[in-house]
Amino acid sequence: MTGGVDGADLEAEGSIEISAGILGHNKATIRAGKRVKSSFIQDATVEAGEEVFVTQSIMHSQIRAGRHVICKGTKGLIVGGLIQAGECVEARTIGNSMSTVTVIEVGVLPELRNELQQLKSQLRVHNENLDKTEKALTLLDQLAAAGQLGPDKVAMRIKLNHTKKQAVEDQTLVKERILEIEKSLEDSEKARVEAVSNVYGGTKIVIGRYTKFVKDTSPRVRFQLQDGDIAMQPLM
Repeated sequence: MTGGVDGADLEAEGSIEISAGILGHNKATIRAGKRVKSSFIQDATVEAGEEVFVTQSIMHSQIRAGRHVICKGTKGLIVGGLIQAGECVEARTIGNSMSTVTVIEVGVLPELRNELQQLKSQLRVHNENLDKTEKALTLLDQLAAAGQLGPDKVAMRIKLNHTKKQAVEDQTLVKERILEIEKSLEDSEKARVEAVSNVYGGTKIVIGRYTKFVKDTSPRVRFQLQDGDIAMQPLM
């Protein structure tokens, strides 16, 4: 489409091309099965099955792409927000001199990384509920041992034992899925983040399950996994 997108939602199975830019006002969501191409994205959520391609800037936005996020035109600036890509993020400049927090995550499908966060939250809730159930059962067991368990307490004890069994099963399923996703996070050797001009302090780089906080401005660098950690290498 010609022109720009101002606060609107767009969705397409294939690709979306916006000749001007996307001004989201923190309300717009753009989703494409394949590719989103725009001159700039500001305060918007953009999701693409394969690639997000921007010539000017991505500012304070939530970007998710199955493979690549490329922002390497004349300006090529990524600042603020969260950028997630399955394989790589390439820009001229990442962050700014004011150390605006900018998070770049690569090395696993974004939806898997997001699922992992949700699963970890679920696991915390399961653990808390199981802990409460076990404490209540301990109390009821003590009453039973003292011969002080009335019919209502017997019914409660049966119900709590069932609740505990279900909680343990749910907890096991969540733990198994977490391990499965973390295994896929290990397989991030080829994932990379490149800043062909500068990367500024305030930038957080996540590759697979490793994290690196950039403290100082560095020119022309690539971030990639090396020997179990994120290495910062000069771009040739």
